[in-house]
Amino acid sequence: MPFGKAQQQIKSSGADRLAVIAQRRLMLRTGEVLARRLRGSALITGDALGQVSSQTLTNITALDDAVELPILRPLVGMDKIEIMDQARRVRTLSISELPDEDCCTMLAPRRAETKAKIDDLRQIEKRLDAADLADQLADSVQEHRPVYGSA
Repeated sequence: MPFGKAQQQIKSSGADRLAVIAQRRLMLRTGEVLARRLRGSALITGDALGQVSSQTLTNITALDDAVELPILRPLVGMDKIEIMDQARRVRTLSISELPDEDCCTMLAPRRAETKAKIDDLRQIEKRLDAADLADQLADSVQEHRPVYGSA
C-alpha cells in the first residue's frame, strides 16, 4: 500500500523516537482492517526478535496491543540472512526491494525507542486518528501475488 503520506503524518505528529513503532502499529491496524474484510483470523508478520529498535520484546509487545487479531511470527527466531533466504525461496524478496518514497529512513530517529510505552503510542494514534487512517490505507491496497513454480 502507498504508505508515504501516512509516514509523513506520523513524523509530523511528534512521534520522535516512537515513529517507527507508531508506523508498524498503523501497518498492523491496516492489516487487521484487510483481514476482517477478507474474513481472516490472524495476521502474519516477518518480525524477528532482536536487540534494537522495533525488534525488542518490549516493542513487539507494544505492537501486539495495536490489534485484536492474533499476530503470528514464523520468522521470530531467524536472523536477517535467513529471512532474506526465505523471502527469496517464496519469491517475495523482489517486492520488499522495490524503491519507493515511503522507506523507513523517512522516520528513522537518531535514537530509536527500544522500550516503547503503550500509553504514549496510543496518544500518538489519537492525534493521527489511526483507526480512520487504517481504513483509508486499506482502501488503497495493491495486491501482489508471488508466482510459484519453476525458477
